[in-house]
Parts: sequence; C-alpha cells; structure tokens
Amino acid sequence: MNNAKLFCPNCGAENAMSAKFCKNCGADLTSAKAQVQANAEK
Repeated sequence: MNNAKLFCPNCGAENAMSAKFCKNCGADLTSAKAQVQANAEK
C-alpha cells in the first residue's frame, strides 16, 4: 500500500492516505480509505 492513492468519492481530488477529510471539498474519507485498504490486502 506504499503507493496507494486516496481519491475523494465526492469530488475526485487526490488526498494523502492519512487524510480524514478531503483537502478540496471537506468530505469524510473514512469509507474511501477503508475500501483502498481492503483492495490493497487482496
């Protein structure tokens, strides 16, 4: 998961994996982060 990117499900902005909220629109990123982490484990 070193190169994983977290994209906001609301506006599509790229955010750091450590972000809790989108830097562009402020949307909650917890569900998007969980999905990225689940996909990385496959």
